[in-house]
Amino acid sequence: MESLNFDPVSIAVSDDYLVVGGQHSELAVTSLKDPRNTKITYIGGSINNYVVFDAQKKGCRQRDSGYMEDSVSHEDGMHMSSQHPHLLLCNNDHTIRIVSVPEINVLFEVQLPTAVNYASVSPDQTKVVAVGDSNEVFLFNKRGSDLELVTTLTGSSDAAFSCDWNQVSDIFAVGSQDGIVNVWDTRSTHKLAILETYQRGRTKGACRNVKFSPSGSVDLLAYSEVSISGKSTLFTICNQMPSAMYNECVCLGKQQPAD
Repeated sequence: MESLNFDPVSIAVSDDYLVVGGQHSELAVTSLKDPRNTKITYIGGSINNYVVFDAQKKGCRQRDSGYMEDSVSHEDGMHMSSQHPHLLLCNNDHTIRIVSVPEINVLFEVQLPTAVNYASVSPDQTKVVAVGDSNEVFLFNKRGSDLELVTTLTGSSDAAFSCDWNQVSDIFAVGSQDGIVNVWDTRSTHKLAILETYQRGRTKGACRNVKFSPSGSVDLLAYSEVSISGKSTLFTICNQMPSAMYNECVCLGKQQPAD
């Protein structure tokens, strides 16, 4: 991709495409096979806060509980994408849109009561969790290019920045502005765990990102915050034991390169 004529705020990449979202509803799609082939269009009424592809890499194993409608299933349980993945587009205009790539056609749109900052697709492709500029957490069932709202949960006392699923798609976490990380099991509306950033209560203590480990015998949950000095990022890693109790939380400081 060559230089863009807009300021990028979000980015996503698949096996075949690179997508960049902009501050004024811009969306640029570039073929990785032909980087000179870039299409720029406008989708949404405001900032495209977050973009993410809804399909895993080809050949990635998924649970048998569900998979994308446009996939094929092999005898060994391997689900392979037969078409290009779709793109989830989170916009400040209170919408989540599912967009085809590379055609850039809007296949589905859902309106929420708040600006949408982030959305995460479960590894088995059957669920989506989304968060935004309120303490509401939106859980959807996903069937192909359609989303159906299942429930709206209450997070902490502030807006949320990030969310993520564990490797078997039954637990998700949400990181918030007030430094709280809430963890839910999809089988209950009660919180599985409530975690805090190291600097909870301070301006720099906002949780900026949450990520589960993609594989392993247990789930590792990492969440980050900006340090007091602003020159490093603090990462906290929690080990979720099979009993679903989070423990052994360790705060790590990762220093940025010197100027």
